[in-house]
Amino acid sequence: MRKTPDISKGQVMKPLTIKSDPANPNEIIDPVVYCSFREMRETQSLKPHPENPNTHSKRQVSLLADVIRLNGWRSPITVSDLSGFVIKGHCRLLAAQYLKLKKIPVDVQHYETEKDEIAD
Repeated sequence: MRKTPDISKGQVMKPLTIKSDPANPNEIIDPVVYCSFREMRETQSLKPHPENPNTHSKRQVSLLADVIRLNGWRSPITVSDLSGFVIKGHCRLLAAQYLKLKKIPVDVQHYETEKDEIAD
């Protein structure tokens, strides 16, 4: 895994060529990650919050998937340590599933109550 550049020292990360598995050329296995995150998690292990009020069209998911594929990850998906559900980044999760990414960047955040999760 590549190191995150130290922006304060003027370091800039150059984009990587996105690699795919020769046996499955449609599966991207090395997305570029530019954002800070706690860990990389299996995409299939993430569960959307059942009370997420937002919906995303196929077009929106497809467009975001193109952005991630071409420009890398700019924001991680936020998961609650209380419930384990995705709190922020439902469309990013759908885009990762669309791209068939194996792992994606995740930030884990502490919430006191389920109300706090929903409010965020």
